[in-house]
Amino acid sequence: MNKVVENLRKITLICEKERNRNTNKLAVYIHGWLMENLEEEFVSALHNQELNHYTLHVERKNDYIYIVVTLLDEDKTYLIEEFLLSSTLNEIIIKSTNEKYKIVGRNIEDKSLSELTERFYQEDSKNTFQITFLSPTSFKSNGEYIMFPDLRFIFQSLMNRYSFVFEGNKKVDKDLLDELCDKTKIVSYRLNSSYYPVHQSYIPGYFGEIKIRCKGNKTLVNYLNMILEFGEFSGVGVKTAMGMGAILVKQV
Repeated sequence: MNKVVENLRKITLICEKERNRNTNKLAVYIHGWLMENLEEEFVSALHNQELNHYTLHVERKNDYIYIVVTLLDEDKTYLIEEFLLSSTLNEIIIKSTNEKYKIVGRNIEDKSLSELTERFYQEDSKNTFQITFLSPTSFKSNGEYIMFPDLRFIFQSLMNRYSFVFEGNKKVDKDLLDELCDKTKIVSYRLNSSYYPVHQSYIPGYFGEIKIRCKGNKTLVNYLNMILEFGEFSGVGVKTAMGMGAILVKQV
């Protein structure tokens, strides 16, 4: 039986930026830097997982770069945490581009399974949510990338990851997914298209904001609130370990 995951962790490295590097490309470089600094056997195990137990994205705020890494299973990502929180790690060196980023601060945010389930059982959630796609987001279906927010893909991704992290499988309740999609609509959006660079290819996607409204009962709205809050740690869509699919959610 799989051990039940009880806690999610988000580690943010705050860095002084050396130059105005595109944050999308930087996230790919940071992912490579991280993998280079972990044990080869551990990295191999990470790559062989059915779904990633970590995500990574980069944000630029004022004069600083924020490198955000979320850990979805401490047993499978403990070396990432040890490395990022090491007192000897004070700068990031990207060898391929000869760039350096001085680490000037760290933030840690935890979210427990009990906190998430409390949202479902006890909270009286609002039925309207603003979802900000902090980094380019895309989904793949039938061999093609989806360049516009599709609620079925978003909800299915969140339900899939939630089940995988907390229950050890990727089962999705199709009836519940159908009800979520039937009762929830996009009521406004402000989006931009994007082509995200991954090695020698570019993945089409989007970033920006959408506002969604769920007209289901309290139980359905609370469930939606719970998986959206989980999504702030898990991300959605493809390549979440390489900078894509980071979201921020607010009830409005």
